[in-house]
Amino acid sequence: VPTVTGDQLNPICGDKMVLQLKIVDSKVIDAKFSGVACAVSKTSASIITEEIKGKSVADLQKLTEQDVLNLVKFDLTSSRQQCALLCYHALKKALATYGKN
Repeated sequence: VPTVTGDQLNPICGDKMVLQLKIVDSKVIDAKFSGVACAVSKTSASIITEEIKGKSVADLQKLTEQDVLNLVKFDLTSSRQQCALLCYHALKKALATYGKN
């Protein structure tokens, strides 16, 4: 059962992603994503979910869009950057709800 969930829609292309985090002692111990999204969004989400496991909520709250783009390492147009950042925005929404339940 996830501790928090965040969802994000890309209004440009219609991609939708749901990110579920299992958090124990303020650390992400598991992260999963699902949704209907393009290859860039899915690949980025896969990289992000692997990267955030074991990280603290406090550290992840400091994560920036540029950090994610550096992590993903794709050469993308600005519209495709939004695809790569879909999971990041879902992550930010999920983290914003942590501790408020």
